Amino acid sequence: MTHRNWIGKLKKEYGETKTRQDVINHATEFYKELYKKYSETNETEDSHKDFEEEEETVKPIDECEVLEHLKKLKTEKSPGPDNITNEILKIGAPLLLSHLTQVFNLSLKTEEVPKQWCNSDIVLLYKKGDPLDIGNYRPISLLPSIYKLFTTILLSRITPIIDASQPIEQAGFAQGSQQ
Repeated sequence: MTHRNWIGKLKKEYGETKTRQDVINHATEFYKELYKKYSETNETEDSHKDFEEEEETVKPIDECEVLEHLKKLKTEKSPGPDNITNEILKIGAPLLLSHLTQVFNLSLKTEEVPKQWCNSDIVLLYKKGDPLDIGNYRPISLLPSIYKLFTTILLSRITPIIDASQPIEQAGFAQGSQQ
């Protein structure tokens, strides 16, 4: 961890942060407020409507599907809070494949994911302007690699369904269309 540059201090409306914990607290407050404002302005009446769920059987994920997506994982990506890298998953594929498939299918069946997948490490990236202004940083969430693998598999399954249900007027914005 010696290669990281920590944010030493930030300006606040009532002074400067002095300790690392002050910086963390200020960043946490800033982004909570920012996201709270964003979610309040984007809520619509439709978001609270009840809808009937159709009972549908989801095809279980098979090992071939997991292996296909494991091979596509990009290397040299930062790991999430579990410190499991994509390289580890790729190298360990022969041993992990059946276990990952079982966990993914259990998540599909129960409609829940393990609590560990809900954690992320948030890193602030400085963009431009005054480095003491928290607004000049962009938060990046580092998610667990296994969770990203699972969601990639789900995305590959639902993309054709979503694309097929789009109206023709949206064809110019569909994946693979030429603008």
